[in-house]
Amino acid sequence: MTEHVRFRAATGADAVAILGIYGPYIERSGVSFETSVPSLVEMEQRIVSGSKLYPWLVAELNSTVVGYAYASAHRVREAYQWAAEVSTYVNDTARNLGIATRLYQTLFDTLKRQNVYHVLAGITQPNAPSVSFHLSMGFREVATYTNVGYKMGQWHTTKWYQLVIKETLDPPEPFVPLAHLTE
Repeated sequence: MTEHVRFRAATGADAVAILGIYGPYIERSGVSFETSVPSLVEMEQRIVSGSKLYPWLVAELNSTVVGYAYASAHRVREAYQWAAEVSTYVNDTARNLGIATRLYQTLFDTLKRQNVYHVLAGITQPNAPSVSFHLSMGFREVATYTNVGYKMGQWHTTKWYQLVIKETLDPPEPFVPLAHLTE
């Protein structure tokens, strides 16, 4: 069913569509620990500045953005440069079409070229669909942070999942910022 889906790099112009997908997760659930929807300007800045180092991707179905995925630094210390945090969001109308899987596959292909070896995803609990999705992608649970976020009148626990996307080398190849990739 994904033959009508186009995957491409996100731009600042996609901020409206991305907010349309992401906003309900902020306003109606504990999935995101953000407590207010970012402004359009803030989301544009996140996409543009984030894309200098890591990929931001969108999926278009019939020319409408229906999902996105992005990577960011796992931690800021230099020794963490070979690990990235990843997230993907798909709107309700495009669920179960394989879009999140393809977004992650495309994202991971780019991250491998950047010499990222490990990707991590933090998932607020309970969230069986997201856990199931990440496990199906090959992630494994590596940590539980109990009651680390308070939102919507309750404490939330996150579980962290890790996936090795590239065999680690000793020493590792240097991280390549997205803006410096040759292709």
